[in-house]
Amino acid sequence: MIKAKLFVLGTERELLWTDLEYSKTLNHKTGRCGEIPMGGLVTLAFSSGYDDDRLLRWMTHNLENKFCTLTECKIIFYEGDFDGVTLFEYKFNDAALIYWKEKFTAVGEKPMTITMTISAAIQEVKGITLVKPWQESWIPPSERIPYQSSEEEIKKIYYFEWHTKNGVKITQNQKLKAVDNNGNLEDYSFSDFRYGEQVKLYIKTINMAGQKIDVVIESNDGTFKKEFKQIEVLNNETTTIDPFHIPIKEYDQSIEIYNYTQHLTAVKKNTIKTFKVSINETTYSNPKELLIPHTYRRNYEELIGLFNTDNSGKKDKQTNYENKFINSTTDIKSIVDEFIEKVIAEDITISEIKPLVEEKATALWDAAVKQVQGGNFDDRPLYWARNKMQTWLKRSPLFKDQVDLETSIVCPDTELENIIKLFEEKSRNYTGIDFSKAGNKKKILITGFDPFLLNSFDHKYKRGFNILQSNPSGCVALNFQGKNIENSFIQTMIVPVRYSDFDNSQQNDKGEGKGIIEKYIHNYIDQVDTIITISQSLPGDYNIDKFATLRRGGFNDNLDYTREDNSKALNSNDEWIETTLPKEMTNAPYVEYNWEFDRVPNPKKIKPDKEQKLSQGSGGNYLSNEIFYRVARLRKEKKPILPTGHFHISKLQNENVREDFSNNKTKEMITIVRKGIIEGIKGLKK
Repeated sequence: MIKAKLFVLGTERELLWTDLEYSKTLNHKTGRCGEIPMGGLVTLAFSSGYDDDRLLRWMTHNLENKFCTLTECKIIFYEGDFDGVTLFEYKFNDAALIYWKEKFTAVGEKPMTITMTISAAIQEVKGITLVKPWQESWIPPSERIPYQSSEEEIKKIYYFEWHTKNGVKITQNQKLKAVDNNGNLEDYSFSDFRYGEQVKLYIKTINMAGQKIDVVIESNDGTFKKEFKQIEVLNNETTTIDPFHIPIKEYDQSIEIYNYTQHLTAVKKNTIKTFKVSINETTYSNPKELLIPHTYRRNYEELIGLFNTDNSGKKDKQTNYENKFINSTTDIKSIVDEFIEKVIAEDITISEIKPLVEEKATALWDAAVKQVQGGNFDDRPLYWARNKMQTWLKRSPLFKDQVDLETSIVCPDTELENIIKLFEEKSRNYTGIDFSKAGNKKKILITGFDPFLLNSFDHKYKRGFNILQSNPSGCVALNFQGKNIENSFIQTMIVPVRYSDFDNSQQNDKGEGKGIIEKYIHNYIDQVDTIITISQSLPGDYNIDKFATLRRGGFNDNLDYTREDNSKALNSNDEWIETTLPKEMTNAPYVEYNWEFDRVPNPKKIKPDKEQKLSQGSGGNYLSNEIFYRVARLRKEKKPILPTGHFHISKLQNENVREDFSNNKTKEMITIVRKGIIEGIKGLKK
């Protein structure tokens, strides 16, 4: 088997076939042939590639005052494979490209092929040299110096390539979703390169050794410019520009837009940032010559924080709600800024990230507790800070293969997943629960929830949502953490409003199984005297829910995920479970039992039948019902006499008018909840 390869303009092409033909004119009357060989055109074909524009440029971009661009090339024929014996070569100098054809066919393994014809003034074929009169650079062999092309033609830049720090060629093979001006979702070709990585340039030149070039790399939006002045060309092959850094903060996250149909975050096509190269004031802006980096895109929950505070519905990387809440608390802002600065540092290592996360996530929880217990009862800075910090953590190029860039989901069983779990554990106090200081006091574990129903801009249910929403249960958790109330010592945690955390399923519409409640609360069943889960109810309501159902309603969570209506939260034979919280809690002002189930009033306080399937518990069929059920099931299995249940407390903000947080209202709410807990403590067995 014989194989052939074309070498031209610094590229290599495996050839499908070649055709080289010579002829002479013939006098048909005398039968005498002409003296000068005709033809010498070489026609060849190869499969289309990603950088064929370089070859096409050979034909379409001519030097000034020249009919065509001349260069040199060769075809090598091999016996066997390309690493086999070289049989012979075709060498061409002062060669022009005179024919180009690209053809597509749906038949065969190579659907796109290019056929082109080269005409060369100087040809060396199997040891025979042919020089045509229109040559420009032939030097007779008698002068005994190597062949050189003319100075005017040869002193130029062939092309350049983007490479990674390790020398791997960067191509535009990363397909990610983008949105066109009509809102249509399409695949867009990004470079195989992440923001935060180092990149370098390989520049191919001809006969420029000893000369100097100026190189400029800049972004299309003008925010980035890197200049390399007077770079000396050391040889005629490759000049390498030293690796340089494209900072993660060059990524403009405000171009992200959520697609509700496919449950993914895309970017606006016409605002994608690109990086172009200029060499000696010649700018290379062909789409295939651009560097188009990518990075982690915010998931739905994280993306909400970028909405502009002017309520225009647009996103902004600076004046957004996420920053508004974070900047409202000096200590939390400092923690966020320090964390992001370090986690995106160019020289940080994975081994340094884990202790950084542990330190700053713990500090975040502690700062939120300090803030609330200092009189500012707002739980929102903690929530939005956590979202922002985790977003930038996921953007680190150290984890480039550990995130599904299409869905913005951290890949399971990866180092990044473990680090995110650590962040959650420390910033939500999952693993910070410590009753060692309780002494002989009653040990009370309280859980609260994150704010939810926040996207009041482009969600289909936006009229019922409020970007300013706090969650009173989170305020309670932060306020009571580590406190002694009456004869009790309280520890708290705040859990997310996300189905995937509860059932460990990353599907956007299905899930059933164990999650954070079983993992983090299970161990405290034997340690505590009561567990009170708390969440937000309707305005003015302070209810002890009587029944929890196994079934889910499936309303949208903070990731905009749902679950099938009436599906099970986990595999259990208990269709419903009753609260065991002390009835004395209802002795407190405003606090009363809620005996309803299936949204039917129950004035006679009748319990459901033992195996009756409830579509809704007393507190509904959302995650507040679910945390009640999951904790009660743990209690039933491990310590049936343990008082556990759910306390629904008043919502304080009117979403219809986008009401803001009120510190005074929250203080009053905390006082009511405190009295309910005090009465409950009285009902605990001594």
